[in-house]
Amino acid sequence: IDLSNFDTKNATDMSYMFQNCYNLKSIDVSNFDTSNVTNMRNMFQYCSHLTSIEIPNSVTYISGGAFWYCTGLTSIEIPSSVTSIGSVAFYGCIGLTSITIPNSVTSIGDSAFSYCESLTSITIPNLVTSIGYDAFYGCTGLTEVIIDSATIAALNSSDSYLRDYATTVYVLDGLTVGDYIGNWGHTTESDKAGYVKYVKNS
Repeated sequence: IDLSNFDTKNATDMSYMFQNCYNLKSIDVSNFDTSNVTNMRNMFQYCSHLTSIEIPNSVTYISGGAFWYCTGLTSIEIPSSVTSIGSVAFYGCIGLTSITIPNSVTSIGDSAFSYCESLTSITIPNLVTSIGYDAFYGCTGLTEVIIDSATIAALNSSDSYLRDYATTVYVLDGLTVGDYIGNWGHTTESDKAGYVKYVKNS
């Protein structure tokens, strides 16, 4: 769909905008002006054939349920304008194999990536201070976790399932490691420069 001339400068609510557009395969909304938009909840919910999308640089928040069950989505690039990823934002995106969370993000909501079964690796950027309940629940393919955040590295407990399916966790060298990672695994020779490598205890 070509929406390059679609005027959104006065739009305030884009919730459910493309919901149930099952046959939508690709869409470029990079020209959308979202500066006045306060709600993008469930915007692409159940767009099961959507494989690619370019998110506008004006977006600061990935709303809750924005890509709920977009099962055909294989990769997505979140712009550096985004500071928060909402609850169930990518819930059930079973085809998602890679996603880059920008350094601008400070929080990841409840169940944000639940059941992203094909996701194999995730990096938690340095500014992230909170990861919600079940954020990575059901991510059974998530074998590698990279932690750049001092706050997350220092956690003593978490119900996010961030490391529950992983076999390897890399923590940025110099960060204090809490029990959440420290009791889960043990250190070994790192194959990633600048990181301490933890391997899951047998």
